[in-house]
Amino acid sequence: MTIDSSSCYRPCGENLASTIIDGDAVLVNLATGVYYSLDGAAGAAWEMIEKGRSVAAIAQLLSARYETTAEQALADVGNLVLRLLDENLIAQVETQPPAGAEPVVEQRLPYRTPELAMYTDMADLLALDPPMPGLVTAPTPERK
Repeated sequence: MTIDSSSCYRPCGENLASTIIDGDAVLVNLATGVYYSLDGAAGAAWEMIEKGRSVAAIAQLLSARYETTAEQALADVGNLVLRLLDENLIAQVETQPPAGAEPVVEQRLPYRTPELAMYTDMADLLALDPPMPGLVTAPTPERK
């Protein structure tokens, strides 16, 4: 399967939790207990996926921010999107949001092919006490 570079994707499902810490993304499938990490260029790609950007826009950002060609970034983003689709972490959306200004990079960073790392060591723990779909966690009160 090939990915159309104009296609846009978003994180899918209410059972998916994600956060970005220092440019690296951590995703947790709350239904299965499987969690994932995306670091470096993969974390940057995930940020753009959360914004609903197209595959081409993500590749353009990576080639501007990292030491790689636009062609290599496009191929790598396509492969990452396929892997995310295989894990049911993203879904295709119809339209791309208006382009926002991305931060200007003064010095390009070393490039490593964006990869999805998968961890299953928590799956058994969460399977023993699965979260309830639709359950919203109450905010923690601020301490004085």
